[in-house]
Amino acid sequence: MKTILLVDDERDVLSYLEDTLEFFGYKVIAKSDAEPALDVMRQGVAVDLVVTDYMMPGMDGVTFLTEVRRLAPTIPVIVLSGNEAIESHLRSLNLDGFDYLFKPVRSAELHSSVKAALESVP
Repeated sequence: MKTILLVDDERDVLSYLEDTLEFFGYKVIAKSDAEPALDVMRQGVAVDLVVTDYMMPGMDGVTFLTEVRRLAPTIPVIVLSGNEAIESHLRSLNLDGFDYLFKPVRSAELHSSVKAALESVP
């Protein structure tokens, strides 16, 4: 079973995404803040994919993604955002998100992106 680290500060969104991913058969580690999510990775928990909101209080998305890349350079990352300009910004910073999905994300769209991201890793 693949493990997904899910990060979103909006409780309702986090719950919806967690339920959706679990329905599709994934183990989900859900965190509402970037720092505890990074702690999961620092503790050596095997994570196959990160799905994260970009705009969260505290640590900004660029800092979070930079730290994810430092800890696990090859792990795929799916970024969720309500702002289409975020994708261009992240691409310009070379943070290599696997996919960028716009909120509100539909369960089928999320599942398709997650499946493709997991299949992209040898």
